[in-house]
Amino acid sequence: VVKKDDGNDEFKIIDIKATQKPTGFHKIQVAYYSLILERMLKALAMEKSVSPVGAIWHAQLVSGLSSVKWIESEFVLKGYQTQVLNFLQQTAHKVADLKVDGEIDETPFRIYFKCEQCEFISHCQKTIGKHLNPSDWDLSAVPGMTSETKRNLKNLAIHTVGDLARSTNVHLRPNVNWNLRKNGDVFTKRAQSICENKVMRLPNRYTYLMPDNFQLGIFLTLDHDPIEGRLSTIGLLEKFEDKSEYTIEVITEKGEKAERNAIQKVLSHVVKILTEVDEHNLTSLNNPIVAHIFFYEPSEIKDLQEALGRHLSDSGIRTGLLNILRMFPPEDFPIEPEYKGRQNLPGTALRSVIESLYALPVKVSHDLRTVTKSLTKTSKPLANPYVQKAAFKNSFSSRLKIDICSALKNDEFPESDVIADIKSRLLSISSLANWLVEENKNSENFLRLKKPPFRWQTTFDPLDVHNLDLLLAQELIESRTRELETLTALAIPWQQRRDQLKCFAQLRLLNQEPSPSKWAHTRLRFEVPNESVMAELKPGDFGLILTDDDPNLRLDPVAWQNVFVDLIDIQEQVDSIQLIIDFRKKGPVWNSLKQNTPTNGWFLDQAFIDINGLKMNAFLTYLGS
Repeated sequence: VVKKDDGNDEFKIIDIKATQKPTGFHKIQVAYYSLILERMLKALAMEKSVSPVGAIWHAQLVSGLSSVKWIESEFVLKGYQTQVLNFLQQTAHKVADLKVDGEIDETPFRIYFKCEQCEFISHCQKTIGKHLNPSDWDLSAVPGMTSETKRNLKNLAIHTVGDLARSTNVHLRPNVNWNLRKNGDVFTKRAQSICENKVMRLPNRYTYLMPDNFQLGIFLTLDHDPIEGRLSTIGLLEKFEDKSEYTIEVITEKGEKAERNAIQKVLSHVVKILTEVDEHNLTSLNNPIVAHIFFYEPSEIKDLQEALGRHLSDSGIRTGLLNILRMFPPEDFPIEPEYKGRQNLPGTALRSVIESLYALPVKVSHDLRTVTKSLTKTSKPLANPYVQKAAFKNSFSSRLKIDICSALKNDEFPESDVIADIKSRLLSISSLANWLVEENKNSENFLRLKKPPFRWQTTFDPLDVHNLDLLLAQELIESRTRELETLTALAIPWQQRRDQLKCFAQLRLLNQEPSPSKWAHTRLRFEVPNESVMAELKPGDFGLILTDDDPNLRLDPVAWQNVFVDLIDIQEQVDSIQLIIDFRKKGPVWNSLKQNTPTNGWFLDQAFIDINGLKMNAFLTYLGS
């Protein structure tokens, strides 16, 4: 109870949470309590009010000590109360009307990786249990399925994994959501993989997220304790030829110091490895080493990023981060003109690669355990699948369980068991990366990142860094990120690019003539198929490329300069939509396209042009001088 300015009392709702950081979910709970209290006070005719401000009491470790202090984080209730009322008024009564008994469960649930912490998981898993044929499983079994997508599929009379496996072109049905429009073919392929218990390649898919070969693999894995809000483990495997070296830190103490020491030890070793590779490549030009960093889960990279952010006040962490910036050199490197390019992407999250290239017979989540187990059943089996011991086993993920993270810091779980589990994970990640490289060699070269031997850039000194140097590095990283996003979007088949409204596909060439523009040599007129008329490309867009959908053209930024075009106009005819396009550059690429492309085999996509990058680089260099 707190005193208001007018002297009257009001009730302030405070919830106590054993976490380092209050979440939106916690605030929603407080808003729900406040609404209940308001109704109770009104029913009892009490002249008291509820404070418009709620609070979360949460723990915060005292720096350098094992004790904690409690922090009160306040927030305005109104916005969260609106969300609660919206649920109670529009959704709750629908849930209450559903039947749930021993035989029937009409609740519109979905199962996904966060369900691991739910006490009702065993109930929901009955719909995807081993007692059922996979074709009879609930749609929740398909990885990537959301509640909205599941609802959309049921509206299309698709209720089970088997129904989805037998469906065709669900992404083209009317009134489907964006996830289904974007990934409908992939969901169908995943359902087929589950029903047939077979690994399947997604056709015509490529990726720039991983190199097609490497000699030195740097494999990292880490675990996050959500209760303390800090890392629990960091593991490193350095693998070069027949040499394997592990560096593993299990954080058994609470507080920022323990986390900081673990980060410094492991990442300092990464910098040391790369420095040795740089020295080797400087002197051994005939036997260079391509080095690459691998994680499995993208969430691990995010957790590491956030952990580094918690320690930027430490000079050692700052120096290490600036050293890492040397992977993204802000100037042309004399030996390798393309050193600034996408080829120097330093690391890969293997889960993203697997999801973009394969449909696997796995349920709910592409976790390391189920993915590597499924790949042991291929024609060229994976060598080292990750096998979780009983104490570590989760339903849908392979990172350390929350209760083990907490137990480690209370000396209630064997550190040696955790180290053994991390080694098993790292070995499996290494095996998965090598498996992908071998598969790439034996198929259509779906790994498109051609990575040169590793070198630190030399003129950017992280120990004598200036603000302008950092701006140059940040500008370069941003440019490379946007280019990589474009390549990732162009790597998917044309049907999906078209359905995502990013591509005019299967254009039919009507005629060609000399262009009146001084910037182009040929003006082309195309008829747009009905399926492509909704594409969001428009006259004046930068970076448009016209190809025959050959991946060697659309996925090679060096080749884009030969296929850049200008979309002059989109004309509505009586019975069709037509595009007027100027082709800019004469040469062998244009001649080949003109001679070999079928009449209705042209594709217009948007590539990437860094319009401001060179200008920004020149401007910052000018300021620096």
